[in-house]
Amino acid sequence: MAKKQDKKQKRTLKQLQNNIFTLSHELPVFEQWLDSDEISKIENDATVISSLSIRKSQTLKKELLIECKNGDIKKELEKLISYEFINQILDTPLQGLSVFELNWYFKDGIYYPTPIERDYRLFGIKENTLYYNYEPVAPNKAIFLTHRAKYNTPQGRPLYNTLFWLRKFKAASLEFWVEFLERFGNPWVVGKTDGDKDTMAEELYSMLGGDVAVLEGEDSIDLKMPSDKGAFKELLNYIDDQIRQTIIGANLTANVQNGSYAAAQAHKETTEDIALGDKNLVSQAIKELITQFKELNSLREEIGFTLKDQDDPNIEIASRDVNIKTLMGEKFQFTKDYLTKTYNIDIQEQNTQTPIPNKSPLKAPKPLSYQEAQGLDTTPLIKEQEELFKILKNANSYEEALSQIEKFDNPILEEMLTTHIFANGILGFLEE
Repeated sequence: MAKKQDKKQKRTLKQLQNNIFTLSHELPVFEQWLDSDEISKIENDATVISSLSIRKSQTLKKELLIECKNGDIKKELEKLISYEFINQILDTPLQGLSVFELNWYFKDGIYYPTPIERDYRLFGIKENTLYYNYEPVAPNKAIFLTHRAKYNTPQGRPLYNTLFWLRKFKAASLEFWVEFLERFGNPWVVGKTDGDKDTMAEELYSMLGGDVAVLEGEDSIDLKMPSDKGAFKELLNYIDDQIRQTIIGANLTANVQNGSYAAAQAHKETTEDIALGDKNLVSQAIKELITQFKELNSLREEIGFTLKDQDDPNIEIASRDVNIKTLMGEKFQFTKDYLTKTYNIDIQEQNTQTPIPNKSPLKAPKPLSYQEAQGLDTTPLIKEQEELFKILKNANSYEEALSQIEKFDNPILEEMLTTHIFANGILGFLEE
């Protein structure tokens, strides 16, 4: 009996799991996209324009550095991953989905991709696969990015949907305010009299038309201006703040009216966090582009990239490197590749070999004639030659040997040594 019950429970659990899978699988994958006219109205809003500029500038100001040993590939990829391409990638949070078709061209034996932005509303996503006209897109033909995609919204959660209602409310408020001013913007003329009211009304009507009215002494005229007690300005300011918070996650950064320094710093950190997310989104697109590039060309060469601020001194990394250098001592040296990659500067390798002095402290040799050479008595040199060999054998450095040799007071020996040093210097250069 227990076994039958266990089997029944397992069967029920399996059916439940299958049902859950089916329900999840059948959830709609297409979002109700906004049409081009509504998107254009959102993008033309002044607050949206300024907020997008602030958000995108954090990433667009960065410099792209491709890391590749092949200079031709490096140069071509840096040209393909253009400023405009990165700017289009940064529209992904607004749209929820971005699709780029890859058109390949052949150059110097290598296929290179040209990313072209396509209308994301024509595509669908199912099980992390891109579809067009209900058919999966061919491999190496496109890359796509999503913003906050989930199982029930695989095509992301576009910020356009939030901005749509904010712009609608803002437009409705402005329309009402304009109509109100058109109707009630002029002052109301209120007359007071103890006499005939109809007569005074006719006189005031004539006066407003440009004629002159004469009133009795006890009569009076007041001008009543419409007030803004409806708080329409506060409503518009509230909507603009909501737009800024939707796009850049803060409002003090773009429209500082009041608030403490701590609040401004908190908003600044929030904006930087959003900028970091945008940078990761751009990095994801570039990684996918490089992956498909290597896959199509069957390349094994490592290709990396760095997004960094132009002329960024990397103060934190520089401080760390200074501490490492101090701890390791003067003999520790960073490699040229590390310094070039980290600080984006050209490094000229230094020659660590001890340079050969171009000028000897000994006297320059004087040529001897044949007769002088034949009559030369070399007996006194034998003893000094032995001393010389002893100095060379026991010296620890070139400078120490040279200082000892300078103590010899023999012109012939000086001439011989100078000649040999000069000849050995030439031989050293030839052997390098």
